[in-house]
Amino acid sequence: MAKPVLLIRPSGNEADAKALSNLGLGSTVSPFLIVSALKGSDGIANASYLLAGVSTTDWVIATSANGLSRWGQLVGNDVLAEAFAVGRSNGVRFAAIGKATAGEYSKFGIDDVFMPNAAYGEELGRELAASFMPSRAVMPVGTQALGGTSEILEAAGWSLSTAAVYETTVVDDEPVAVQAALSGGFSLAVLRSPSAARAIHRWVGNTLPVVCAGKTTAIVAAGLGLRVLGVADAPTPATVAQCVLSALNETEEN
Repeated sequence: MAKPVLLIRPSGNEADAKALSNLGLGSTVSPFLIVSALKGSDGIANASYLLAGVSTTDWVIATSANGLSRWGQLVGNDVLAEAFAVGRSNGVRFAAIGKATAGEYSKFGIDDVFMPNAAYGEELGRELAASFMPSRAVMPVGTQALGGTSEILEAAGWSLSTAAVYETTVVDDEPVAVQAALSGGFSLAVLRSPSAARAIHRWVGNTLPVVCAGKTTAIVAAGLGLRVLGVADAPTPATVAQCVLSALNETEEN
């Protein structure tokens, strides 16, 4: 039986664990990352800037559930929900990178959300640009935002107001799974962001192979010297789990 797969996201690992289990694969959850609201006056200032922009924008675009949740944390969930309600009544539309982020909108009273066919930032940007006239948009992002959505929309003539409201950092204390990873206790790790690639590299170096949920993450992982066994075509748990299974089967055959 294959060794367990290591899942290192700060939260939300349950869906990946279930999808892996459905394919007969075990997993271990051990967060290597922390996501938190941007600290200090910058966090409040950025969140307030975005909040003010909701009243004059055409779109609110979220490329991460963390962006919405930390925005609400900084200005107050009720305050953000009220701003969204007023914006919606004035014709503001809402877009999300995928189902998880769309679900976060529902916590603020928004259920009519545009989503791309594939949950990637570049795809969100392309489909918005192809489906709608150039518009104004407000975008909460993280401090390490990759810019795929914004670059595509700005090139298409959109006017964007972006600001960081959260940050993703590698944990300071050694994750519980590190020693097992160093001693070969896992078959591979699943990486869902460039930050995850950097976290794995920091704590276990290049000893553990990985499967990546997206090309951008794979590029960063490979650049760090990690052994990339597979790149999922889509970031859904089922697709990532199938990619893991295929990578493990191919490894056994070789």
